[in-house]
Amino acid sequence: MLLDTLKLRLVAIHGDGAQTLRLNLAELAGGDYTYPQALAKAIHDHASEPHGMVYRSRFDDDALAMVLFERAKPHVRIFPSSTPVALLNAKELGDAIRNTVPFILI
Repeated sequence: MLLDTLKLRLVAIHGDGAQTLRLNLAELAGGDYTYPQALAKAIHDHASEPHGMVYRSRFDDDALAMVLFERAKPHVRIFPSSTPVALLNAKELGDAIRNTVPFILI
């Protein structure tokens, strides 16, 4: 998978982004998905049309996880002949996202 990190606009819902958005991190990390789903819908439906969001992984709080909305499709290329790689094993992808994707706060 190849991401055009210069064009992707992702909402950071961790660290400073979570504080700015006044998010309840305990509810985000809990077992009930009502709050995270409502937040994802609000971000998806926002007028700025972000391509997705980045958040702390529930399974590894040192790692970031990413959700891409359908509108991100023009900025993502998947190569069918390549072998799939678990994102947990693709450290360079996480580094590329962390270092180059502009995070936006809505």
